[in-house]
Amino acid sequence: PQLRAALAPERLRGAELGLDYEIYTIRLGATVFWNRLDNAIANVTLARGPGNFPGVGFVSAAGAFSQRQNLDAVEAKGVEIEASGDIGDVRLAAAYSYVDAEVEAAPAQAAIDGRRPAQVPRHFATGSVGWFPRGGDSGVNITARYVGSQFEDDLGQLALDDAVTLDARAALRLNRNLLVELRGENLFDTTVQAGISGPGIIERALPRTIWLGVKLDIE
Repeated sequence: PQLRAALAPERLRGAELGLDYEIYTIRLGATVFWNRLDNAIANVTLARGPGNFPGVGFVSAAGAFSQRQNLDAVEAKGVEIEASGDIGDVRLAAAYSYVDAEVEAAPAQAAIDGRRPAQVPRHFATGSVGWFPRGGDSGVNITARYVGSQFEDDLGQLALDDAVTLDARAALRLNRNLLVELRGENLFDTTVQAGISGPGIIERALPRTIWLGVKLDIE
C-alpha cells in the first residue's frame, strides 16, 4: 500500500459493562462493550488491475493497490462470555466473543462504507480442560481454539476461512527448582489462513509446532 504523510491521529471512545458471578468453584463472567475509533487508519483500495497507475506503475489483473487513509470511524460492539471451574484436580475453562464491527467512511470511500473491517472475525472461542494433581504445576492441558471467517481486504472480496486448532501442554516438576515442559500448538497442522498476498497465494499462521523446555528456578 501507498503511505500518506498527513494522517489525522486516531481517537478512541468506548464503554463496557461487566458482570462476574462465582458459586463454589465455578466462575462466570460476561461483558458487553461498545467502541468507536474516530479517524481510524486503514488500507483503502483505490483501484484494481490490470493497468498503469500514477505513482504505482503497472498492476496485474489479479492485483490491486491501496493507500493508508483516515476513515470517518470504525464502530464495534459485542459481548464476551467466560466460564471456568475446578472439579477436584480437573480445571475447565471456556470463552466466547462476538464482535459486530462496521466502517463509517467518507463519500470518497463509498465502496467500503458500512462494510466489516478487514481482518476482524465476528466469532472467536476457546475451550480447555486440564488435569493438575494436588493443584500443582505438574499436569496436562488441552486447549481448542476457533476463529471465525474474516475478510482480508476492505472491499470484502477476499475471504479467509474459519479454523479450529488444538494445543496441548504437559509439565512435570522434577524437584522444587526444576520443571520440564512439552508443548505443542496446532497439533493437527490445520491451515490457519493469515492473509492473501497474491492470486492463489495464502499466507499461513503458525503450523504444527512442538517445544521442549526446561525451567530452572534459582533461589
